[in-house]
Amino acid sequence: FDLDDTLSPIEPVLNEANSAFSQAMSNFGYTGIQPSEIVEAGKEIRAQVSADGEAGSSVAVDPLKPTTVNHKEIRLAAIRKEMEQFILKTKLRQTAADWATDVEDLTAPVRKSAEKWARTTVH
Repeated sequence: FDLDDTLSPIEPVLNEANSAFSQAMSNFGYTGIQPSEIVEAGKEIRAQVSADGEAGSSVAVDPLKPTTVNHKEIRLAAIRKEMEQFILKTKLRQTAADWATDVEDLTAPVRKSAEKWARTTVH
């Protein structure tokens, strides 16, 4: 697989793949996730993983973080992140509606609980 554009440009292929995946996610209820959001999440994760590896820190390893910096792992982590964000936003909106309040008025413990729930919901 040619990820460095030496044989042919890969951007059109990646854009098409991200668009198709975004549409597939919509078919499963994850509406509104844009292909560009997956790309940006991947860039953030790649930068974070690269920085973590360079720092050589002895911080506890997060089992949800990719352990390698390759395209497949970064892409899967980015998709997972976008799915978690979608679930989190939905959960916060539902909780606020149930409690007859605004999302902005939900307390930090409620938000933390929703974040944990969103993280464990995505498989």
